[in-house]
Amino acid sequence: MADDPSAAANFCNKIGTKQTSESVYECLLSGVKRIKRALAITRFSRLNSEMRYVMEKVLGRDMWAIIDSVTRRPALVNDVPQIDLELDDADDLTDLLNRLYREASVSAKH
Repeated sequence: MADDPSAAANFCNKIGTKQTSESVYECLLSGVKRIKRALAITRFSRLNSEMRYVMEKVLGRDMWAIIDSVTRRPALVNDVPQIDLELDDADDLTDLLNRLYREASVSAKH
């Protein structure tokens, strides 16, 4: 898919992003820009498939967003998108959201 521009464009349209250049994708909801989005997600999911929430740096700013890897949109806490966060806050919140998700998954299985 990374080599086929039309496949990459179709992928981005399905997840609510637009391709702003050959290798940069922008989230329509948050404005967060990602480089080679599909490739980065594929590589990350192979490394750690248990993490539902991941941190992404906001391009061109010293701020972070927490992205739900299932919906590929900013994570919502009390219906507020978790974008433009300081590094420490984003890291702590990402850990908390992943722990709560794991606990909910375990309790749903039992």
